[in-house]
Amino acid sequence: MGYSIPGEINGRPVHPITAERISLGRAVGHDVRGSASAGPVEGTPGPGQSAMER
Repeated sequence: MGYSIPGEINGRPVHPITAERISLGRAVGHDVRGSASAGPVEGTPGPGQSAMER
């Protein structure tokens, strides 16, 4: 799936991405898949928030 073929989450277009390298402390991941959107997707946590927060 390329940038020209977006998916959709809650009616908002999202584009697939792959991070070459991502790390948190000493843990490192390579070729991590995810998605990017032009803005926040309704019903998902915003920047700096966790899905576990109430």
